[in-house]
Amino acid sequence: MKLDNHRSFWAAGILCLAVALLFCGCGPGKARRLKIGDKAPAFSTTAIDGKRIDPAGLAGKTVIIRFFEPNCPFCRADTKIFNAYFSKYRSQGLEIIYFAEWKNLSGVEDFARKLSPAFPLVYDKNGAIAATYQVKALPQTLLINRKEQIVAALLGGVSEAQLDEIVKPLLAAK
Repeated sequence: MKLDNHRSFWAAGILCLAVALLFCGCGPGKARRLKIGDKAPAFSTTAIDGKRIDPAGLAGKTVIIRFFEPNCPFCRADTKIFNAYFSKYRSQGLEIIYFAEWKNLSGVEDFARKLSPAFPLVYDKNGAIAATYQVKALPQTLLINRKEQIVAALLGGVSEAQLDEIVKPLLAAK
């Protein structure tokens, strides 16, 4: 019993640290820190397959944004979960976008070839979009509701159960 309480204490501590890492900014002139409930910053970009992504195409949809590194084991493991989730819920207004800030485009393309994401994959070469979202650690998953508000931030690997808990109610809300 004591071990379970100890694990719960550490799990809560790690979760708090993850949220702090997501939303902490430093340095003078830094933009206001993003937090849960804030409007998600708008962006326009092009996926590695040439598909254009802009705010108009995401309006009124539930959006999952995933910042990752192609060699990250969590990212490789849960991409199958994201693929299945996207296939299942895309018709209900779900969009998923992966952003990779990586040394080179070929590493991102290799990730795409091996894991075949069914959703857009963006090479965020200079990390501009990650900086807009104030991402401090990877992998980072942000969930955005139909009103364009950030409703959750998950650090690390993501399970189907986590997605069910957060995304299903967002998809049900019209």
